Amino acid sequence: MTAPFFRRLRAGAGRLKRRVVPTGVMLMYHRVAKVAADPWDITVSPEAFEQQLQLIAHHRVRLLTAAEMAAALANKRLPKRSVAITFDDGYLDNLVCARPLLERYGMRATVFVCASEVGQPKGFWWDRLGVMVDQAERLPERVIVDGSEIDLWGVATDRREAAHLLWKSLVGHDQQVRDERLESIARQLGLKRNPVGARIMNEGELQQLTDGGLIEVASHGWSHRPLSELPASEQRHEAERSRNRLEEILGRPVAGLSYPHGSRGPNTAAIVRAAGYAYACGSRPGLVRNGEDLFDLPRMEVRDGTPEQFERFLLDHVLS
Repeated sequence: MTAPFFRRLRAGAGRLKRRVVPTGVMLMYHRVAKVAADPWDITVSPEAFEQQLQLIAHHRVRLLTAAEMAAALANKRLPKRSVAITFDDGYLDNLVCARPLLERYGMRATVFVCASEVGQPKGFWWDRLGVMVDQAERLPERVIVDGSEIDLWGVATDRREAAHLLWKSLVGHDQQVRDERLESIARQLGLKRNPVGARIMNEGELQQLTDGGLIEVASHGWSHRPLSELPASEQRHEAERSRNRLEEILGRPVAGLSYPHGSRGPNTAAIVRAAGYAYACGSRPGLVRNGEDLFDLPRMEVRDGTPEQFERFLLDHVLS
C-alpha cells in the first residue's frame, strides 16, 4: 500500500472522529487594515476579512465568543461546527474596520487587549520597529544594541528579516529598556526621530467596542512580555493588573486571557486561574474538543489569503 493511501486513511479517520466527537476552532487575528508594509504578517485586509465572514455565514457554523466556547467546553457540551473569532493586542482597526463587518454579518468576537498599552499614542513597540526598518534610507552593516552587535550585512536587502533580527533584541524586556533600545536603533538607522506605529484603542474606544454586547474584551497581559520568561510574582502581576485595569475601564468582568506570544511556563496556567480567569488560550495550533484544558486552548492563526484557501481551511477543520 502506498503512502498516499495511508494519508487518505488518516484523513478519513480524522473526519470520522470529528463527526463522533464535536470539535471547534478558535480563529486568531490581530489586525484588519490596509497597510503598505507588514513585516510581522499579522494583517488581514478588510476585503479578505469580509470574504472570510461571508464563507463562515454561508456554511452556517456556530459562532461563539471565546468565553462562550470555554463555558461549553467546561460543561462538555461544545456544539458541532463551533467557531470563535479572536483578535490579539487591541488595535484601533479592530473597532473601525473589523467591528462594522462583524455587525454586518451578525457575528460575535473576542478581542484580547494588552492593558498597559491602552491609549498609548506611539503604538506597539514592534510596529515602531517595523516602521524604522522600512523608513531607513539604507540599512547599516550592523547595529549595536546594549553592547551586543547585530549583524545586518547578510539581510541588507531583506528588511523583513532585518526587522525580525532586531525584534529578538527587544522582546522580553520591560517598557523602559525597550524604549531606550528603540531610540538607539532609530539613531543607528539614520532616523531623526522615533516613528509611531499603528493606533491602539483608548479607553473610550474600548468601551465603544463592547457596546451592544457583540464583542467580548479579554486580557492579553499587562506588558506583552512572554510569561514563560518571568518569575511567578511577575506573571501574577501581569495577570492580575491587566484584568483589574480592563474591568475598571469596561465596568464588567473579564473572563479570559490570551498568553502574549503564546508563551506559558509550567506554573503559568495555575497563576492565571488563581488570578480569577475562567479560561486562557495561546497560539498553539489545533482544534478544541470537549475535555480540553481550559487554560491551554489552541487557536489557528488566519493569514491574508484567498477565499478559496480559507474555505478549504473550514472544510478541513470545521465542516468535515
